[in-house]
Amino acid sequence: PGASDAARIVTAAVAQLSPRDQSILRWRYQERASNAEIGKRLDISDGAAKKAAHDARERLRRILDDTGVRHE
Repeated sequence: PGASDAARIVTAAVAQLSPRDQSILRWRYQERASNAEIGKRLDISDGAAKKAAHDARERLRRILDDTGVRHE
């Protein structure tokens, strides 16, 4: 798919995530928030924030896999 198709697919996949996962990914990738910043927003430790971001990415990856999108 082209770049605009890929963006549309990713946007649709993110919309399937929980509001918490959406926020975590937005903070991490759009706002470039650190684990400490994410942890503070969620009232969790830095380590828990790192795990939460990892888990949100994995959930997004599974959704994208289900749509047949290749990722690296």
